[in-house]
Amino acid sequence: MRRSLFLLLVCAAAVATPVALADDVVSGVVKDPSGAPVPGATVRLEAVNGAMLASGTTGVEGRFRFDRLTGQRALLVVEAPEFERFVQTLP
Repeated sequence: MRRSLFLLLVCAAAVATPVALADDVVSGVVKDPSGAPVPGATVRLEAVNGAMLASGTTGVEGRFRFDRLTGQRALLVVEAPEFERFVQTLP
């Protein structure tokens, strides 16, 4: 059974909402449904045309951070073993 990932994105101003972005930064914490961080999750930022903009893995605390091209719509994709794939469109 695959569990769901919970993703909390935060902007540089430290406002925590389900979707919050600074103009040039996408950062956040990947957590499981119990609120525990998910280290080692693969996080990708993709252009809507499928081009890879950035990729990385979460740290021990489930955190990630990407610089983002201002004004470009993107998809945030998160994958981890034993969890469902998470995809969110970013404005």
